[in-house]
Amino acid sequence: MQLADQSNRNLFLLLILIVSLTLFISQNYILTNEVISEALQLQLSLDRIQQLLDFRDQWAWVNYVALPIIYLIKFGLVSLWILYGTVLFGYKVSFKAIFHVVLVAEFVWLV
Repeated sequence: MQLADQSNRNLFLLLILIVSLTLFISQNYILTNEVISEALQLQLSLDRIQQLLDFRDQWAWVNYVALPIIYLIKFGLVSLWILYGTVLFGYKVSFKAIFHVVLVAEFVWLV
């Protein structure tokens, strides 16, 4: 059982690392302040755009802190629903095994 726990932990950390790296690249190299300001300049004033960009820059760290929490809740709830389904149909599967499958399935979205 210890090996399965370590495997789940390593998969979760790898997933968080990849998603955080993707988020970092997206925020700093794809959706830059220049791109956002050009997209909004027809709808908002320059002062309002600057306020939004300052707010975005000030609170960008919250994404990285909340990401593991959100993913843990997401995987836990999906695993719980699958566990309920297996119990209803009379199968005996551990929560850890289902959690592992849910973690591996999330890597499909990264590809």
